[in-house]
Amino acid sequence: MALPFRTSLWWDLIYTVIKGPIIFIALFVVKINRDHHSTVLYTEHKTLALQIYHTCLSKRFGYVSMAYVASSILIGSVYLTQLKDLRGQFYMIPMFYEQKPAVNDSYVYYWFVCICTGIGYALHHLVYQRNKLTFQFGVYKVSVDKLISKHLGLVFSQSLALTVVSTGITLPIIYMISRSTLYKMNWVTLFVLGLDYQSVPPLGVTWSLYFQTIFLTFNILLLWEIVNHLYNVYASIGCLDGKKLISTYSKDPISTLLSGLRNTNGGFINQLSRVTAFQELAYISTSSDDKEAIKLRKSIYKAKTTDGYLCLQFLIECATIIRDTTTRINFRTDTDLRALKKITQEQDNSTTNVNNNDTLFTDIFGNSSIHSSSSPPSSSTPITNDLRIYPQTTNSHVINLQSENLVIFAKKIQDVFNHYVSVPLLNLVISHLPKAYRAKMNSFKTRLMSRYNQFNDDFLSSWFGVFFRITLKRDCESRVLDPVTFGNSIISISHLCTHSISEDLLGVVTDIQVSDVFKLLEKPIRVCSNYTDYIPHSVYLPRGTMTRRDPKQLIAVLHDLAIMEFYQMCIKFNFKLDDLILNLRTYKLAKHVIDVAIAEQTTQDNKILTEL
Repeated sequence: MALPFRTSLWWDLIYTVIKGPIIFIALFVVKINRDHHSTVLYTEHKTLALQIYHTCLSKRFGYVSMAYVASSILIGSVYLTQLKDLRGQFYMIPMFYEQKPAVNDSYVYYWFVCICTGIGYALHHLVYQRNKLTFQFGVYKVSVDKLISKHLGLVFSQSLALTVVSTGITLPIIYMISRSTLYKMNWVTLFVLGLDYQSVPPLGVTWSLYFQTIFLTFNILLLWEIVNHLYNVYASIGCLDGKKLISTYSKDPISTLLSGLRNTNGGFINQLSRVTAFQELAYISTSSDDKEAIKLRKSIYKAKTTDGYLCLQFLIECATIIRDTTTRINFRTDTDLRALKKITQEQDNSTTNVNNNDTLFTDIFGNSSIHSSSSPPSSSTPITNDLRIYPQTTNSHVINLQSENLVIFAKKIQDVFNHYVSVPLLNLVISHLPKAYRAKMNSFKTRLMSRYNQFNDDFLSSWFGVFFRITLKRDCESRVLDPVTFGNSIISISHLCTHSISEDLLGVVTDIQVSDVFKLLEKPIRVCSNYTDYIPHSVYLPRGTMTRRDPKQLIAVLHDLAIMEFYQMCIKFNFKLDDLILNLRTYKLAKHVIDVAIAEQTTQDNKILTEL
């Protein structure tokens, strides 16, 4: 920061002793802010406009803004000591003795840039979810050195881009437009300081000050980007401390791990604890070369409390995550359901009756900690029969049962009212209208809906419609708030079952549990497949875009993970597959997987024989 103003090396060293602690405090404020306002969850808001709206009205935005503004003021104070034209010159000497001094407009603009930089960075940080830690399911430890050096170029480029957009373009324009209002709003402050508060001073933004504030903003943003980058790397380091599992530092690692899986309290630390716990469970369940992890996995099958074997508790926690996330993926609004029914009816007019008891959310293992109430099935179609209408969860990762039951009850009341009152009354009115008038009404309704749909498409395709689009990425993220925990749950539950064949000496994991896990894994496979094959109607797709399956789509990735784990279980339990109690869908999928595996093995054997 002192580079453009260097006088001598010795003076720079002396100033560093004074300025260094201030810079450290400014950056430490950012670190403390990240400790309290980071997250591991995606946002529930499906459009950019909703994200901005809820961010600006949230308490978190206020706290984060105060932290970054305080940090910006501290760094700006250090930088101000190097500007001789502004240092202590917050007012201008008047031409007449009786006249009150006017405030120095250059001084005001300098602090305007510092404060707005903090507020703008906080808004950008929260709207684009840059406070979210990034994890990967199946990855249990990361290389800190590689991650730090890998993204340094991105850190520099982001700082430069934000500087150009904010101080280079946006803030000077905003200041010139709003400076008159700014002075009028702060007349009390000017009056207390004994300055002229009745007139607006002349514009003091010079080219020299303009480039000085750009240099200051770049330094501030670069420091913040570096701190946030380092924080993201070290906070998402994984469940291994060196080669040692974190839970093994406890005297009772199995109970500690189980308590981490059940840590559903709010707050970033609890979120991080739960993600790390599921990450560790996935590592323990899949490890084949870590002796400590294998020993701990064998202990899981043996551990027992007054409530029963802990292995079943681990399976229940994984099943709860899978079931709740499947609920969110499966959710469709009434509009989406109507559009989906129209598509499926065009493809096939035939319908299939499905048992009403075949819902997605029957209890796994009989004593799940969270029970979901199923709603009445919609009209039976090959696809829409699986798409029950469930309310979005109001909590980030735990279903609020009272509010869910209230919404379901209200919907039932609404359905009864529509069925017995509103629909019959509307049909009665329509039946007494002349046929010509009814035809005109239907024609007018069709034209109106057509124009509305055309206007909606044109609006979303415009530059302003960007804020109101439900993009495929945002829709997937709003349904799967924590994909890493969901993925690690699938990995854990499947591998705990497969390893029970050789390591469960007490027979805790019986055929009943294995059957339930098979049926449980079939549901996310089916629901994710339905979503990727039939994108919800409310999701915006650019004109001319094919609706084919995108392998990089979040829900498509989770579908592939679920079917891979289902495949591994089919291979391991092939010897007893016919003895398991499976529903028709699960059994058909399992038999199909086995047939594919046999065909692949036969092809590989024939290839080897041909080469010989």
